[in-house]
Amino acid sequence: MNWAVASSRLLYKSIRITDHELRFIKPQTPHSPSSQLQEKEEELKYLQFLQEVTNDILIRSCYHKEALDVLLRMHIRSRRHDLDEVKMRKLFQDLKEELNSSTNQPDPSISYNGIIAQ
Repeated sequence: MNWAVASSRLLYKSIRITDHELRFIKPQTPHSPSSQLQEKEEELKYLQFLQEVTNDILIRSCYHKEALDVLLRMHIRSRRHDLDEVKMRKLFQDLKEELNSSTNQPDPSISYNGIIAQ
């Protein structure tokens, strides 16, 4: 699985996780439209962060641990003013885990015995 596919899967999982976490944090009273909008804007910022990181990984071909760590530090520095550093690190770690788990499985479109799979 490539970085873009894994990232989009993680983005989907992150949205679900965020919604789940928000249910526990939200008070039982209904939210005003403005507070709902603020929550969506906050969620969008983290999704944009993940997209920026993923794009950089693809553009720079950063696949080694050290290169990924440098890339993460760079993105955290640039977004520290508007995003929570702990949450950014967690999202990045989830992305790395998703990529590692998906790269351990053989690609069914590749033949490993010399015969092209149809």
